[in-house]
Amino acid sequence: MIPHEHTFAGPRADRLKLTEYTRMQISPILGFFDDPQSTVESLLWQAAEGTPTAQGQLHEVVERLWPVTNEGVIGEIAAAVRDVPVFIADGHHRYMTALSYAASLRAGGQSDDDHEANFVMFCVVSRRDPGLLVLPTHRVISGLSDSFTVPSLVKKLVEFDWQRCSVDDADLHDADSFLRRYGKGAMAFIGAEPAEIWIGRLRDPEAMAVVAGEEIEARRGLDVSVLHKLVIDKALDSWRTDGLSMDYTPDGKTVLAACQSGRAQLGVCLRSTPLEAIQQIAQAGATMPHKSTYFYPKLATGMVLKALE
Repeated sequence: MIPHEHTFAGPRADRLKLTEYTRMQISPILGFFDDPQSTVESLLWQAAEGTPTAQGQLHEVVERLWPVTNEGVIGEIAAAVRDVPVFIADGHHRYMTALSYAASLRAGGQSDDDHEANFVMFCVVSRRDPGLLVLPTHRVISGLSDSFTVPSLVKKLVEFDWQRCSVDDADLHDADSFLRRYGKGAMAFIGAEPAEIWIGRLRDPEAMAVVAGEEIEARRGLDVSVLHKLVIDKALDSWRTDGLSMDYTPDGKTVLAACQSGRAQLGVCLRSTPLEAIQQIAQAGATMPHKSTYFYPKLATGMVLKALE
């Protein structure tokens, strides 16, 4: 077992040089679990002594690793999490690929229950850890018809309450904190020539029940679901062209810059998705909408390698 610590450093460091190995897993899956008494955290840090075995820096993030080999400590941690559900935060495709790889070996008679392909690297973090950040994923939209303007969209979206905001008053470096002052569900809509920003909030949740009644309530209540169902799929339809495209970024400043430069006709900044909503949706057997979360920091690929054979 390996305690894994992230710290932040600046100025921005050069990228680590990483080598990929055939038939090895080099990118761990990131998950979170509930550790209300910090039991696992305490056990790990008690066992992590001295100089870390490995250390690396990727951009502003420093990662340190301490192997824990004490069987007693490992047993205590295993007992503490045995019946605790773990939720995948980042690495869903890696997890499904690992399942498919293991299944293909079994089908070909190339593995047994103890084969390494039946196990996958997984970094698990307490959901209460202050270092686990869930950033919003904003939208940058282009390819709308020339007649599109944000005021015309505001006029069309009668399901929303609206407030105007000066660009000078909008701190989009931390869009989540900025939008928090406008309440739950607030989104910032930015035009190609943004003399001002429009803040919109869904007025009546029943509007989502009409367009997404087949989805569970926790999923259709997400800001990103509201944005796609009522704005992108519905309200923008009259301005849609064959060249419509959408980019994604966790950086609100990037959204503003794309609109101000004319590269995008519409930018939408969102608030972060709460971890509680992610849990509710997973426990209901549903999946999160596309690009609804951006977990940070990202785990550096290649600090730990796992041979699959």
